[in-house]
Amino acid sequence: MTNLIASDGQAFTDITETTTGTVKRFVLWGFREDEVSAFDSIHYSMWVSQLRAAMLKGLQATISHPVGRRSVQSVELTAGP
Repeated sequence: MTNLIASDGQAFTDITETTTGTVKRFVLWGFREDEVSAFDSIHYSMWVSQLRAAMLKGLQATISHPVGRRSVQSVELTAGP
């Protein structure tokens, strides 16, 4: 991961694909303020915490997203060997 951008109502991350070395920008979330529930807000903040930890500690972050789309469905960290 090369970048993490979070602000009111939206967040993005730039991820380097391990197979191709290509950097792609993914949408963690983007919404109008009145559309987000308390549950979703906590859920999204956990993604940001995980990605921040990956950047600081050099961990591998894996994101899941629908084929052909760049909206993130889940974030997973791998501690390594």
